[in-house]
Amino acid sequence: MKRSVILYIAASLDGKIAKKNGDLNWLYQTENDGDNGYYAFMKQVDTTIMGRTTYDEVLGFDVPFPYDDYENYVVTSHAPKEGHPEVTFVDGDIVHLVENLKEKEGKDIFLIGGGNLITQFLEKDLVDELILSVAPVLIGEGVPLFSGNYLEKRFKLSELRQYKDLVQMHYVAE
Repeated sequence: MKRSVILYIAASLDGKIAKKNGDLNWLYQTENDGDNGYYAFMKQVDTTIMGRTTYDEVLGFDVPFPYDDYENYVVTSHAPKEGHPEVTFVDGDIVHLVENLKEKEGKDIFLIGGGNLITQFLEKDLVDELILSVAPVLIGEGVPLFSGNYLEKRFKLSELRQYKDLVQMHYVAE
C-alpha cells in the first residue's frame, strides 16, 4: 500500500492556523468532543514532518515530546546544536525527502505544519490527503492556512465529521 502525506490541521473560519504571535487559545477554547479523532489518526501514521517553528513550539509544551514513537523530520536551514534524539533535521529538497519516505515500507506520513512548510508542500504538489478541522471563530490577523503560489489541485471529500462546534473535513487528492 502506498504511503500518503496527510496534512492534519485545524483552522479558524477565516482560514488561520494561529494568531500572528503563534497563539492557539482560540482553538483550545472551541467546544469539541475530546480528541476529535486525533488518536485514531495517529494510529495510521508512523512518520511526522514539521517545520522548525512548529518543532520549537512542540518542545515548549508542558509535556514530553509527543512523537517519540514516530520517525520525525524537521525541515529547517537552522538546525539546533542539540535536538531531540528522535528527530532528524533536514535542510534541502523536500521532494527528495518525501520520495525517499514513500519508497520505504510504513504507515502514512503526518505533515504537521507550520504555514511556511505547508506552502512548500503545496507548491511541490506533495499533499495527498487533507484533514481540516474548522473552529467557529474569526481571529483576524494570523498565520494563513494556505498561502504561496501553488498550482490548482482538486480534492474529493472522503469524510465529514462534527465534534460539537468543530467540523472536520477529510479530503483525498484526485
